[in-house]
Amino acid sequence: EVVDGKLAIVDSEAKLTITAASDEKMYDGEELTNGGYSVTGLPEGLIVEAVVSGSQTEAGKSANVVTGYMIKDATGKDVTAYFAEAELVPGTLSITKRPVEVKITGNTAEYKYDGTVKSVEDYVVSYEDELYSEEDIEFTGEAKVEGTNVGEYPMGLAEEQFRNKNGNFEVTFEV
Repeated sequence: EVVDGKLAIVDSEAKLTITAASDEKMYDGEELTNGGYSVTGLPEGLIVEAVVSGSQTEAGKSANVVTGYMIKDATGKDVTAYFAEAELVPGTLSITKRPVEVKITGNTAEYKYDGTVKSVEDYVVSYEDELYSEEDIEFTGEAKVEGTNVGEYPMGLAEEQFRNKNGNFEVTFEV
């Protein structure tokens, strides 16, 4: 009696993990993306091609996720079906707030006494960041001072009267 031998190849039991890349930067007004990924548990001689999707533009965090993948052998043949579903681990895209220092300088004026009411109002805003805008500042006070008699009259501007309205910036006010 002759019993023929055989070769059986069964699905791989390899436990693949595909991890989407994480990335971080300071706010610059530009979109943050990262299509990178890493793979663990892949048998030698095989490669993984994965698609990673995610973006972050404003200060904050969001997920960077693997949206698809293919396992290929050395000839480029798709062998994904021979593996159990891979574990897909998301990465994180993070944009930190951009620091900016804003200097507030109240306007000044000097008059000779003549018995009439004199006044000065408003202030000048200065900062050295091309991404920040004066429109991002909220002022809750009155930037005006009046006086009649000889003397100095402070306008009364204070740091707590100014507030940053743009969540992409960490603002320090100096008055």
